[in-house]
Amino acid sequence: MAYTEGWLILLIALGSALFSEAVNWLFVYRTATYKNLRSNIDKATKKLEVMKGQPAAVVKAKGKSKKMDRVDSYLKNTNQALSATRFRTSIIVYGIMFIVFSIMNTLFDGKMVAKLPFTPFVIFRALSHRNLPGEDFTDCSMVFLYAIAGAALRPNVQKLLGFSPPRPTGQTVFGMPLPDTAKDK
Repeated sequence: MAYTEGWLILLIALGSALFSEAVNWLFVYRTATYKNLRSNIDKATKKLEVMKGQPAAVVKAKGKSKKMDRVDSYLKNTNQALSATRFRTSIIVYGIMFIVFSIMNTLFDGKMVAKLPFTPFVIFRALSHRNLPGEDFTDCSMVFLYAIAGAALRPNVQKLLGFSPPRPTGQTVFGMPLPDTAKDK
């Protein structure tokens, strides 16, 4: 079977994503503090969405603008507290991932592990062709494959296990505001 090293790297990336979520579950997700903060964030998010759904005239007339600001400030503080609870385990997980990456780097240094169906941009060539002999930039190194697989697998593992972090209200993944469909009708 061709490119067995590539499949092995993908399995290691999946295993490391599962391991990191297991460590987070052990030290963070199952604690009462995390569950309390998560439920407070969910309640405040729903409350803020209801408040933002009201017409602007009603918000100004009833003085709910200050109330919305308070709920928004509470939501930001609670999100910050939630991030602080995950900070220590993140350091542990990143330390273990660094060790796994170092071991993989010694095992796969200078080996082509996959063949890319495209030639990467010049900016990414140093990463995708790292320590590989030759000038064929479609050859893929372990570093590039592991980085891409980790970036793709970890958020999906979090969603699959139900541990994905809460998103801010009214925003998409990249922080862009959602389109207001009520105005379109």
